[in-house]
Amino acid sequence: MVGCADRRRPCRRRREGATVTHGLEYLRYVTSTLAGRRFNLLILFVTSRCNAKCDFCFYWDHLNHPGDLTVEELRKISATMPPFHRLLISGGETFMRKELAEIVGLFHRQNGVATINLPTNGLLQPAIVDKTAAILTDNPGLTVNVGFSLDGLADTHDRVRGVPGCFRKAIASIKAVTALRERFPNLTVFVNSVILHENYAELPALAAYLLREVDLDTHYFNIIRGDPMNPTQRQVPHAALARLYREYERVQAIYVERGHARRGRGSMAASVWRAFYLGRLAIYNDIQYANYTRGARWPMPCTAGDTAAVIDYDGDVRICELRQPIGNLRDYDCDFGRLWNAQIRASEVAQMRRDRCDCTHICFIDDSASYSPKVALLRPPLTYARRQHLHPLQGT
Repeated sequence: MVGCADRRRPCRRRREGATVTHGLEYLRYVTSTLAGRRFNLLILFVTSRCNAKCDFCFYWDHLNHPGDLTVEELRKISATMPPFHRLLISGGETFMRKELAEIVGLFHRQNGVATINLPTNGLLQPAIVDKTAAILTDNPGLTVNVGFSLDGLADTHDRVRGVPGCFRKAIASIKAVTALRERFPNLTVFVNSVILHENYAELPALAAYLLREVDLDTHYFNIIRGDPMNPTQRQVPHAALARLYREYERVQAIYVERGHARRGRGSMAASVWRAFYLGRLAIYNDIQYANYTRGARWPMPCTAGDTAAVIDYDGDVRICELRQPIGNLRDYDCDFGRLWNAQIRASEVAQMRRDRCDCTHICFIDDSASYSPKVALLRPPLTYARRQHLHPLQGT
């Protein structure tokens, strides 16, 4: 059962993903998660407003509509949710939400959220810098991951985003936000690139540019998902995708070594972290590739609707972004527990399993993997050992 009654169970704070500081901390995160399934992840669309026109966006038909949840409504929703660890903000353009810092602080204080992701297209530099700094100042115990979207070098990126000058502005915003790390060690800055028909051949050059020109913590590549406005963007050649994932893994290995140097990790901690983190990312690439190219099922069950939920900008609730809403929180007086514990949620989870629903959605791959001992603990070091290009001094 999920609701305010569960709030008496404390939420352990632990870092993860690119922000875990060493391998033993990663192991503690995984083993504590494996102790039992519980609600742990919320994807929250804070606004439908967007200032870009990406032709590959899976959320394109929900953009720029009225009806964003108010802060007071979000306060009620938060009060009826259990403690949980991860909050992934989404939109629309995240930083177009005026009350963003207030919303983040609300979930950090009331629900014990320890890690938050803030994606952005980078167009609104003053707002991005000011709101990020405000969030970090007001919530010193919160790990904040700001993710910039870059989908090619300047001409390609501006074209697929539909905004002239988008690349130039994003790079300027990245440099401004990375400067905040001098004041806020709990800030991580990364880039996420969506793999598209129009950009797959250019992404290695983008990765090289970013390694050379900006000081990121990491750079992620993820295959396009959902039903975009331009279906052609889904047509990524399978052989090219395999090569691109290998290049992505090589890039990740470089960022890991830079992270070791920045944080002063000892050789043992660095070795453990390298094997588990890079091994797990390689597993995710294998899962995405197999699903995209031949519809293969995941090696672990999807926990959507069990450990994770999605709340749309207008209060619609889904067990996954790629499935239909199960209800609207405004019809439940913004009582999340009441809706989540209703039969309609259990029925949707059962239907998902009957549908044998698998996809390339990295957020749910990552969350679901955390509850599989095989995928979270056993496979990463073995996968890492087989990927020679991930080992130190190779390709760095």
